[in-house]
Amino acid sequence: MAIMAEALKKAGVQEGKSPTEAQMKKAQIYMQDAMFPMQKKKFLEEAKRVGEVKKCLKNANSIKEANICDPDEDGYEEWNNNIKEETLEELSMFETKIIPCVKKAQDGKAMESCFPQYDK
Repeated sequence: MAIMAEALKKAGVQEGKSPTEAQMKKAQIYMQDAMFPMQKKKFLEEAKRVGEVKKCLKNANSIKEANICDPDEDGYEEWNNNIKEETLEELSMFETKIIPCVKKAQDGKAMESCFPQYDK
């Protein structure tokens, strides 16, 4: 809440008034940049496990084995060679493109661009 209040203030929103659309866009950028160091650190800590999960999934031949590989995830509802191949491809892209991109990112906007679902 403190980050949001500070971002609104930096965007020029006067206390007790509703922000304009332009002010909200500015505030979102300020919030994104304020939260960036924490988000980057958390992401990179979690990304350390990708190699282990990938190695485990390569050897998983059943749904039970696949679900053991990454207990932090919700689990797979289905597991077959096609799903296995797609999952391993996604993890490879994550390792070769997304993680290096996040490591290089210097602000929230740059980090956001590392994730395909945010590409415009």
